[in-house]
Amino acid sequence: MCNAFAKGIKNSGNDYVMSCLQGKRFDKNLIGAELNKINTSDAIAFFYPFFAERIPEELVKWFDRVWSFGYVNDDINMKILAKGAVFCFSEKNIETKDSFGLLYSIKKVMFGYKLFKRTTQSDFYFFDNICENIGFPEKKFEDNLNKMYEKGRTFFIENQKIQPLTALPLILDKKDESGTRLFRNFYQKESVIWADYSGGNIKKGFLVGTKDDSYNFHFDYQHVYLDGEEKSGFCNLEAKLENGKMIFNEKWNWMM
Repeated sequence: MCNAFAKGIKNSGNDYVMSCLQGKRFDKNLIGAELNKINTSDAIAFFYPFFAERIPEELVKWFDRVWSFGYVNDDINMKILAKGAVFCFSEKNIETKDSFGLLYSIKKVMFGYKLFKRTTQSDFYFFDNICENIGFPEKKFEDNLNKMYEKGRTFFIENQKIQPLTALPLILDKKDESGTRLFRNFYQKESVIWADYSGGNIKKGFLVGTKDDSYNFHFDYQHVYLDGEEKSGFCNLEAKLENGKMIFNEKWNWMM
């Protein structure tokens, strides 16, 4: 199941690093390596079997000695990840687990305690009947593999909410010079991006645009100033990579 997810990540044009915790000793070197993985990643996903109605011991140790340690230690600067996902796998059907309140309890533990405030977006997925060798149809097992592949392939684009930009200065003309424009609620669905903004002399504004495979952007803007004047325009952002940094060259035009 993990390999199917990883294949989807890779085929979407992204990369991943995987940690297998079974039999690991949580010494200083391992903890340091795991903290570095978190701080060099944009998202994190947890995969574990839910056979014994509890979180596996190795994962509990990882949360205590890596995740919690990193975020409570003032000497370590831990980033807030854009997305966190939890994948649980069970040999039983989902109705059996749900009837005992087990799904609610595991969501409460993973989201209310483990991922709380450390990922911008959190998702929970439960896959039942995953064992093909204990009487469940082979097609069900194959369906789960295909679902895991699709979760990996769409992991960075499916219902993704981009982290809001705060206090982003963007001066378009003299009327904007009195304050800072604040973009809020950036969203992306595949190649389409949209947002709203306000601030300075702008009462309300909207943005919508597209991104191509080379990370070139086209945006259309429209907003209303505090004095009631309306304006709209468009811009094209051309991307290029220089010395490991993405540089954008913007060309802006007013339409009205």
